[in-house]
Amino acid sequence: MRSVDFTLIVILLVGLWLRWGLNGTWRLGPDEALYSTWARRVASGVDVWLANTSGVDKPPLFIYAIAGAMSIYGYTEFATRFPGIVAGTVSVILTYLLADRLYGKTEIAHLAALLMALSPFAILYAPTAYADSVMVMWLLLAAVLACYGRWGPAGGAAALATLTKQEAPLFVPLIVMLGYGRQMALGPQTMRRPLTDLIRPLLFMPVVAVVLTLAVEVVWESHRPGQPSPFSLGLANYGGIRPVTPPDVLPRLTAWWQQALQYTFASPLLNLLLIVGGVGLPALNHAEHRHADRLLIVAIGYVVLARTLVSFQLWHRYMLVIVPLLCILLARVIDWGLTVALRRGLTGLPARRPWRRLLPLFLAAMLMLAPVSDALAGRIPVGADHGLYWGIEQTAQFIRDNVPPGSVIYHRSLGWQFGYYLYGAHLDFWWYPSLAWLAQTAASRAEHSQYIVVPSWESVAPIAGAMATEGMQLLPVHVARRPDGSVSFQTYRIAPAEDKHP
Repeated sequence: MRSVDFTLIVILLVGLWLRWGLNGTWRLGPDEALYSTWARRVASGVDVWLANTSGVDKPPLFIYAIAGAMSIYGYTEFATRFPGIVAGTVSVILTYLLADRLYGKTEIAHLAALLMALSPFAILYAPTAYADSVMVMWLLLAAVLACYGRWGPAGGAAALATLTKQEAPLFVPLIVMLGYGRQMALGPQTMRRPLTDLIRPLLFMPVVAVVLTLAVEVVWESHRPGQPSPFSLGLANYGGIRPVTPPDVLPRLTAWWQQALQYTFASPLLNLLLIVGGVGLPALNHAEHRHADRLLIVAIGYVVLARTLVSFQLWHRYMLVIVPLLCILLARVIDWGLTVALRRGLTGLPARRPWRRLLPLFLAAMLMLAPVSDALAGRIPVGADHGLYWGIEQTAQFIRDNVPPGSVIYHRSLGWQFGYYLYGAHLDFWWYPSLAWLAQTAASRAEHSQYIVVPSWESVAPIAGAMATEGMQLLPVHVARRPDGSVSFQTYRIAPAEDKHP
């Protein structure tokens, strides 16, 4: 019977603590608020199948995961981010299993799991209401199962990833690559098997993934007559997916590094080790793990090229899928360097196993202290809004308590947040396309109750000027502030110029 891996348990608890501790630190961004509003409609029973909810461009699994959390924790921000926290923590274990299967070395697996637990990129995206953390968890599970030769269950996990976010099929070749490459590493006994025995699993996994995805999708869509499929609607909202032109490749690669990849570890030293290792490891023909090294490098290259050569938006979270692979690669680089140093007596430490097992974990933890601290303080620009929407909940509460039912709330960029934070309020939320339209519309409805919420990134002066040209004015009624005292949202009542009452 295998003994309990206390090292992995400690790493897992650290990862959970870092992710759980950020829950509630920042408010929901626009996309998070929209997904959470859909989930609330499901959890409240208002629209269980989202048959009467337009614009649903995400597959159902993630929405229902949030709805399930809401049924336990209520309609709170905590509930909206609970699935991401769980998925981010489980991904630490799956990173360990994938590294262990690829390299068969506990030291590398432990170190990869620790790096995943401490990665600022992974930490900051776990406590969000984005689907990416959950999708990555299912993809990791599919990769682990494929590496163990469990192609049917791997196809099931790939289906769950696709039902979480429709871009998951892009990474099915990655799963096949890792699983099949791991089988080839077993040596001549694998190569001597009949060709049909080698090909059949590769066909079986995609078939299972497609059948399960279609089955769930057909059942769900059968309860939503007249509503477009989230797969087709998502593609339409995205503007289509197409290959990029050759001149755009290098700028996109540079942008991915600047906006996402460098924040996997947010450490110049670790980034340098990662790059050097990525270039140098495949050249070590005598290395014990050369096959796994090359397989891992190819897998990382596939993800980067898949994101670069196809016209995906350059959004940070789109690179979350590569983080576990980079953690494994960096763990391998550190382990290789330490092995060489110990064998040559460069460290002055004995090469006994206790030192060998604990030293890389200690070194990695020390090197990651500053990046983790920066992540927890919101100084790394990935993940949630990092304070941009602080005060939106104060503004929403003021509106609930003080704005008469039936009032119009004008806004330029807060519609999805109002849909969540003012869910169920008897108010009309009107988006205005221009200041001229806003002023003319407000003037034509001067006898009605009208308000406008202006966030800190918009200027009040042009709005007030446009209102004045139509004989209207802005009367301040509420100011929401961030913890540092700066203004985040200002709420005004729109009234005729002669009205002096707020």
